[in-house]
Amino acid sequence: MNRKRIAQELVAVAKTLVSAEMTPEELMSKLEAAYKSQFPKSFFSIRLDKGFKESITMRFGVQPKSDWENGIFHNDPAASIMIIYGVQDGQLGEILEVRDAMGGSLLVKPTDPHRAYGRVKFGWRKKKGTPEQILKHMTNYFRKMRQVVNATRDQHAHKIARELVAVARELTAYSAYEEEFLEQVGDRQWGIVEPDGRMWKPRGNVIYVYHKRDNPGASRYLSGLNFVERAESAGGSDPSVVKVWMKRV
Repeated sequence: MNRKRIAQELVAVAKTLVSAEMTPEELMSKLEAAYKSQFPKSFFSIRLDKGFKESITMRFGVQPKSDWENGIFHNDPAASIMIIYGVQDGQLGEILEVRDAMGGSLLVKPTDPHRAYGRVKFGWRKKKGTPEQILKHMTNYFRKMRQVVNATRDQHAHKIARELVAVARELTAYSAYEEEFLEQVGDRQWGIVEPDGRMWKPRGNVIYVYHKRDNPGASRYLSGLNFVERAESAGGSDPSVVKVWMKRV
């Protein structure tokens, strides 16, 4: 048996061992259970997509379907779509990555009368890790969602005072510079990276971000913004991560 054949068989065995620990169906079931433990009556759907790039897609909000205005998912005040990559041939890879395609915040009545609505962020960060680490990451995120929703619900008609906004921000655990970054660029195309041990951990005015569509010109674009000192690829295992030096205030 030649070396190439042996290598192929070893890879196949490794995949089998990984998938034996947790199957896509088991991960999906555990993710749904984690969400329902925080929002038992709210909408949650999850499916395994086997298209060009296999993935697991989650769609969820904080309301039951019957409460959506005009029956439209996007009218849920926290409508979210999260996608888990790293599935291959119907099996979970050793390392997965979860990203947000939509969501990450709760729409509320504004404190500013000139605005149509306000927004409180849940503190979403993309994450790479084993299936068990992804499950833990999402479980913690669902818990943070519940905390923010509870905090805003205590106010009449979801109208939140400035003090409550501060409390909700504390729950999301963004640093001051991460918060400023998202305030400046918005969270439709940009996100904050979850630290992996000491890697990608924000320090001082240095933060780690990513473009949700993996724009190759992300570093160059960010370097040209007036609130950024400089930006460059963070290197390492994830080429989409950008290291940003924010201008000190």
